[in-house]
Amino acid sequence: MTNHNSLFCGAQREFGSWNQALIAAGVPKKQVSGMLRNNRTRILPALRDALDDPSACIPEALKFQAVHYFGSLRKAIIAAKNDLEGWSKERITSILSKMYRSKTLPPYARARREYPRLVSAAEPYFGSWGKALHAVGIGPI
Repeated sequence: MTNHNSLFCGAQREFGSWNQALIAAGVPKKQVSGMLRNNRTRILPALRDALDDPSACIPEALKFQAVHYFGSLRKAIIAAKNDLEGWSKERITSILSKMYRSKTLPPYARARREYPRLVSAAEPYFGSWGKALHAVGIGPI
């Protein structure tokens, strides 16, 4: 509705509703009905989780829903990276502690590549990656 208003209005006029237009375009009914439940507050955390795991790819259904709500996958990824909802100091310190105990905590450069959401969330809360590690009681790596 926001990104392509004329397309949305035309689809409603031609098919009666946006969902009917999606079904006519070949989107499975199950996926269309699921889109009603999966709004921004559900898509962003799922997208963040997919982005946090460098070995995983983003599921097609999630890509489709992200494009539906944000206009493009690129815009959805930017929104997911900029959205700190779901992160807290407690969650960040918990993750860092677990990684440190399991000896999987990488140095900053590798953490930036492999865990961009964690680093991006830690920096605004603590001021820097080093200060986040210090808050957990970990010295520089």
